[in-house]
Amino acid sequence: MKQGGSDIVWTPALGTYIVEISVAGGEDADTANNVEQISVTVVDWFDVSVNLDWLVDDGQGNTVPVKTTSGSGDKAFRLTVLANGSSTFDARNVEVLLKITGDVTSAVGGVDNLDLWANSGLTTITPGVETTGVRTWENGSDATDFTEDTRTILAYQTAWEFDGTLSPDGSGSDAEFAIEAELISYDKYGQLPDCVRTWNATGDGENITTFSDFCEVTSTSDDYPSTDYAEIAGSFNPFHDIRISRMGVYQGYNTDGSGVATNFVESTSAADLNVGFSRLYAEVQHRGSDL
Repeated sequence: MKQGGSDIVWTPALGTYIVEISVAGGEDADTANNVEQISVTVVDWFDVSVNLDWLVDDGQGNTVPVKTTSGSGDKAFRLTVLANGSSTFDARNVEVLLKITGDVTSAVGGVDNLDLWANSGLTTITPGVETTGVRTWENGSDATDFTEDTRTILAYQTAWEFDGTLSPDGSGSDAEFAIEAELISYDKYGQLPDCVRTWNATGDGENITTFSDFCEVTSTSDDYPSTDYAEIAGSFNPFHDIRISRMGVYQGYNTDGSGVATNFVESTSAADLNVGFSRLYAEVQHRGSDL
């Protein structure tokens, strides 16, 4: 549907609507299909997303994120947590469970090099910035009546990053390892349905007054559960190869073997060997995944 060649734009407030589109024609053989209705529900949405990436060098001095990795050596990774929503949404006391599994010798992360391999590889992380003087409750009818406390705040649409390093166990013939991140819970603050308070002045069930206070409510899920979990994996499969990279015959020495060779005959040179003193030459290389 367009009007005057332009899209029809509608910006509704929160609520439930029925949008009806109808047409009117002069001679219409079937008027039963002249009306179409759709139901539209407009709600606020909140999302705390978690993301995991390995951080690797692309060979040009740039660090790029990837989802899988291989080879020996320490593996750098990054956990990113983001609070998003239809309106400003500062999530509080977010808890993310970081789980490391597989053939691992050690794993550390954060500015304090937190030991992530202890406790069976399970670590609870609280993304955000610890902030004092945070409003935790407010009387809906009296803004001077409130409480404050210290909370860890994950700022709206501001990515919070946690960097770490995992060391695969390369002692065996191969190794597999993985990192998982899962949103456990977070707190919302506002005039939420759970914050409604009633007061009965007479105590007889009549004269009930309802107050919409501001308070904190703990949630274990959000409106986009598909972003509440992330996983990255890696493997270490060492291999070794001893190869002859080049082989040929040096010729052109003096009859007693002295002097300097004048030609080198390889299998690809399609040349004949001459009678006389010769020296066999071979280059042997080690090529593998680990020095």
